[in-house]
Amino acid sequence: MLRKSSLVLFTLLAGQLVVAKPAAVQGPTKAQVFTVKGMHCEACVSAITKKVCTEGTYASCSVVLTDESKQLGEIRITPKEGQTIDTAKLKTAVSDIGYELK
Repeated sequence: MLRKSSLVLFTLLAGQLVVAKPAAVQGPTKAQVFTVKGMHCEACVSAITKKVCTEGTYASCSVVLTDESKQLGEIRITPKEGQTIDTAKLKTAVSDIGYELK
């Protein structure tokens, strides 16, 4: 305890007392939704989920079939704090397995 008191006293005497400012508080990272063309079944959902969501790159990632008759689905991605989604990389990943990112 004596050491801590001495350090505080020395810091005060030296005029180097630094008050830490709190870090800027950012709001929660918002999810982005991407439309996928060519999806018609749960196997499509599974294939896209495996290709896009299983890498652990995102805070959350989900794939849903939104309209079977129109062959449309969605990928909903929430990036990790401070990160962005590389849409070109995402588009390539989706097209590599036979779907089209809109």
